[in-house]
Amino acid sequence: MTCETDRSLAPEARRAHLLYWGGGETEEEARRHRSELDSWSPYFLPTGIARRKEELSTFLHSPGPPPVSLIYFFCQCRTDTGAAPVLRFGSTNRAEDVLELMDMGKADLVDQPLVFINACATSAANPHFTNQLQSLFLRRGCRAYIGSECKVPTGFAARFATAFFHFLYLPASSGGPMAAGEALAQARKFFWDEYRSLGGLYYSYVNDDRVYVARPEEVAALR
Repeated sequence: MTCETDRSLAPEARRAHLLYWGGGETEEEARRHRSELDSWSPYFLPTGIARRKEELSTFLHSPGPPPVSLIYFFCQCRTDTGAAPVLRFGSTNRAEDVLELMDMGKADLVDQPLVFINACATSAANPHFTNQLQSLFLRRGCRAYIGSECKVPTGFAARFATAFFHFLYLPASSGGPMAAGEALAQARKFFWDEYRSLGGLYYSYVNDDRVYVARPEEVAALR
């Protein structure tokens, strides 16, 4: 049985945010989203313009430098072709703008990060098959996986993730730490209470919902 302290992810560990770089309104939203996320000092990827796909692929094959506690994607997902899902970070479907499953690696994720793929239908599946993105990261050993069950408006996706991270990174002085599953529930509640929006139901959470971005002693104190 996993004990409470095994569920802690070090607050100072690398939290990687992989953001869309294509043109148009989605890139503008990605830039706005980056400014919202900046207060938590994540590690943004790509770091430059050159070799962007290579940089993301290299990181996903072997996330580092370690430890890596969280991997967050803000991009587009193409799943309507009947083929394996493709994550699109640019404005085209050319190879340099997309990540296929083989570009994301298959080795164990040593640090067992929380993975959140904030793109359309990244948890959706038919009754007979699991979602391939979800299966890939769970097979590699991520502690938990968050994805969406359907198409999500870009603006709402960014706002929902910001609310989720607000609760996930809640400091002890404000009542934290908060488990990731509870942070997702609180983000859903926030959008219902403030806007009467059911958009939080677009997202699903798989695996251990009692994962904390906190030190082991802070998690133990919750007991």
